[in-house]
Amino acid sequence: MQRIAVLADIHADWSALSSVARAIEGAGIDRVWCLGDWVSGGGQPRRVFDWVMAHCERILAGNHEVFVMGRAWERPGARGEDLTAAAVAFRQLGRARVDRLYGLPAYALTDHAELVHGALTGPVDGFLTGRVHAERNLWLLSRPLLLFAHTHQPVLWEPAARPGALRRRIRLGVGYELALTEDPADRRLLNPGAVCDRDGARWLELRLADDHASVIAAWHQTKVASRVGKVSSPPARGRPRSVTSAVNARG
Repeated sequence: MQRIAVLADIHADWSALSSVARAIEGAGIDRVWCLGDWVSGGGQPRRVFDWVMAHCERILAGNHEVFVMGRAWERPGARGEDLTAAAVAFRQLGRARVDRLYGLPAYALTDHAELVHGALTGPVDGFLTGRVHAERNLWLLSRPLLLFAHTHQPVLWEPAARPGALRRRIRLGVGYELALTEDPADRRLLNPGAVCDRDGARWLELRLADDHASVIAAWHQTKVASRVGKVSSPPARGRPRSVTSAVNARG
């Protein structure tokens, strides 16, 4: 059985990430995937950057990475807490680390899952927050699983008995067995929640069966002893701010 830890929305919160790192080491995790928004928003971008680059097999760029790469705070009229955090991260990371961000994808594909930060309809900054969004992404999905982030909310969506999508109630630490088949009825949308969550660092464990016919998904919340620096607040659930103009901008 392969064990995969899925992390997202770390937001440069080293205290939370180090707590998760200890937890996944104790859980015997084989691989770690990061779904984006990890280099800015908290007090220690460099420590988080170095750990993610060293330990994560798959790393996505989220909208916060795009803010840093595109130096979005320098644009006319640019303002806001997220852009201020990106400017701080840019200065602390230094040019060599920032340059490594440019090679990161916004989307990844595995044998059993598609990985995005936002949604299939907007990999970098799309929001997947409700039934209509979930139904659309289930329809677009080409693999049994979609792993997504950005909302900071741990969630499991699945097809409803009638056309549509159903948000399944999940409990921390409980394993949910999900079939990995080509049947659209077996498609699932999973959000691990945010590592930077103020109530405790959230992450998702996937236990892949040896025959790859099923996976057990378990959501965890790890206690964080203390935090250094400001942590990014959960994003609003309204219409996402566009970051398209920052994607191709390299200062």
